[in-house]
Amino acid sequence: MNSGRAGEPSCRAIVAATLLLAAGCASGAATPGAGALAVLRPTAAPTQMFGPGTGVLVVSFTIPHGVAASQARVRKPQYISPATSSVTVGVDGGSVAAAVATCASSSCTVTLDLALGSHTLAFRLYDAPNGGGNELASNTAGVCVVTSGTANTCPIVMYGRASSLQMTTTSPNVSGSQSAGFTFLSAAAVPFTIDALDADGYQILGAGAITPSVSTTGTGITIATPAPSASPIYAITDLNPATQTIALSSTPAPNSDGTALSTNVSLAGETCAQNAITGQGVPLGTAATFAILAGTTVTNVGPSVVTGNLGVSPGSAVTGFGPGVVVNGSIHAGDAVALQAQIDLATAYGNAAGRTGGIPETGDLGGLTLSPGVYSALTSLALTGNVTLDGQNNPNSVFVIQIGTSFGIAANSTVTLINEADPCNVFWTVGTSATIAANTMFAGSLLAQTTVTLAAGVSVHGRVLAEGGAVTLSDNAITVTRP
Repeated sequence: MNSGRAGEPSCRAIVAATLLLAAGCASGAATPGAGALAVLRPTAAPTQMFGPGTGVLVVSFTIPHGVAASQARVRKPQYISPATSSVTVGVDGGSVAAAVATCASSSCTVTLDLALGSHTLAFRLYDAPNGGGNELASNTAGVCVVTSGTANTCPIVMYGRASSLQMTTTSPNVSGSQSAGFTFLSAAAVPFTIDALDADGYQILGAGAITPSVSTTGTGITIATPAPSASPIYAITDLNPATQTIALSSTPAPNSDGTALSTNVSLAGETCAQNAITGQGVPLGTAATFAILAGTTVTNVGPSVVTGNLGVSPGSAVTGFGPGVVVNGSIHAGDAVALQAQIDLATAYGNAAGRTGGIPETGDLGGLTLSPGVYSALTSLALTGNVTLDGQNNPNSVFVIQIGTSFGIAANSTVTLINEADPCNVFWTVGTSATIAANTMFAGSLLAQTTVTLAAGVSVHGRVLAEGGAVTLSDNAITVTRP
């Protein structure tokens, strides 16, 4: 998600380093091996920490130095300065005691006096002396065997202890924050990074990193989760302008003494309102929530899928549902909602069709590439093949195509949007009727004064809105853009 990731260390594991108990890999330090071992050896006069014994365990571990998670372009593990850190150790389930650590640079050594035999060791890393402050890393229980007269080895891994979840993005297509909620500014898929943070607000990477779960019960939200081995980046698209909830949750690493975490983040999809407010876009009012709106009837044949509201007013006839279905919307047949939508549609049609200074168009749009602006045909217009609408890298670019009478679209035609052109901001006004032949891919809001007929296989990313007549469907997919 963020270009600063290229500079982070290649090691993401919080593993045993030098000899034992690494908390990670520091920037600029050599990458520790996952299987680095501690050395146990006999001693004649050990320091007595847990009673008389005949073996000495020397534990060396590193404390990495990185950058706080608030500096979003850097993702390195960081815990504490060796000058203020401390480690505690529990032996065989006994009481936890502060261990005396000798630190130089980012490496610390702890010496334990143990009796011969097998021992279970539990370590905790803190950000203050004598086991005080916040716990930042731990291992749940490492088993070490101490024998006399030989060097003994014992691998132990430390795991970061997560205390909160963080959702961030640097995408210009989103505003807001985790605490305030995020608002989409375009229809693009946005990469969000979901991290676990320790109690000091640092990202936990490697062995101590959690695998978050990101979910929603909302509508119009798509979440593409990364592969388990990938960075924790989730591509999220939200086409619903209403504020909804993304749920973040996680379980601790298997060998950490952390607890399960959960939090909710609000998410709102883009609206088309910004261009209408500035006078560039066409204000659709309540008609914006309708994928299909007719004046007399809506007739369907086949398994059409309408995503958004479907309405009729002043008529009330709706047939063919099922086999057709309405998803993320409702059917409004002759009710007050459909009536208000028709009133708003008439206003929107007058706004779009009444714009002056349009570039003249005649004949067929097939093969043309149009820049943002107003295009005007005094009579009928056709589309055979492909017409390209070039947003010129402006997500707020607006296209208004005025057609004086009828609009005929040939089979297998397409409306292609490039360079951030958005169907949310594409408007077609038709003075009489529009007919879209089979297997056409259409984009934008189609505002017709009489009827609209869609042949089999037509898909529309936008709206089909007819003021005075019928809308006829035949095995189609119509998905409303954001209102």
